[in-house]
Amino acid sequence: MPAKYPHVLSKSRFVSGVQCSKKLFLELNRKDLKPAITASQQAIFDQGHLIGKMAQERYPNGIDLTSQTHYDYAHTIDNTLAEMKKKTSTLYEAAFYYDEVYPF
Repeated sequence: MPAKYPHVLSKSRFVSGVQCSKKLFLELNRKDLKPAITASQQAIFDQGHLIGKMAQERYPNGIDLTSQTHYDYAHTIDNTLAEMKKKTSTLYEAAFYYDEVYPF
């Protein structure tokens, strides 16, 4: 079944391409070659999650739209649109999609 929001470009893919065109090629075409996450990379991810939690404490009573997977963001995109239509003032991890670009 094709993805509801197929994207050819995302923020992370764009950054990879800016860093190194070969890196972008391998990420798109040879996912099997991706090395395991190192302890230092995991520490950076953990720090990012901590900052997200701190932001939610600083701006309470928002709606958390965090995606349940790292591959299918359709639910998050749909929920973002629905909450925006309801004029919800604070959204955590909102997602947008336009013209095959997913800027997450």
